[in-house]
Amino acid sequence: MRGLKRVMEQCLLAAAAQNMKTIALALARLLLRLIAAAMHAEAAHGLTSARRTLVTRRSALPLRFA
Repeated sequence: MRGLKRVMEQCLLAAAAQNMKTIALALARLLLRLIAAAMHAEAAHGLTSARRTLVTRRSALPLRFA
């Protein structure tokens, strides 16, 4: 049989693992939302990959080509 100390330790470790899983899932959801928002903004502004590269390298403003 296990001692009370080891049972308490196992409970704390299980709770910690559940908390870490909850945090990891929340961060993954946040990351997916940020990616989706960036893709939506890209589509709304009609940025092509070449223009997107120039925008990210030079400034935060989209470049307009004549």
